[in-house]
Amino acid sequence: MGQFDLKQIDEILERAEYVCIHVPLTPETKDLISAKQIEKMRPGAVVINMSRGGIVNEADMAEALRTGRLGGYGTDVMVNEFSDADTFVSPLFDCRGF
Repeated sequence: MGQFDLKQIDEILERAEYVCIHVPLTPETKDLISAKQIEKMRPGAVVINMSRGGIVNEADMAEALRTGRLGGYGTDVMVNEFSDADTFVSPLFDCRGF
């Protein structure tokens, strides 16, 4: 996969009300969406991660949800989803019901 055009991604984040992510997890895409990118997004925007855990920084996303910065987050993947069920934790678990 080629280099991402970060300027183009920033422009998309600034305009979009919904962001749906479909990219592979690589060193280049790890934490592709973190506090820096979330700050550029429209207030109330919704992020949907349908790719891999680790592309969205879960702690930063949880903070954005708790503070009301973003309107929602949908995912079917998480960073530690393949860990032992007794140790599987995420800061997003505290955001249920938002």
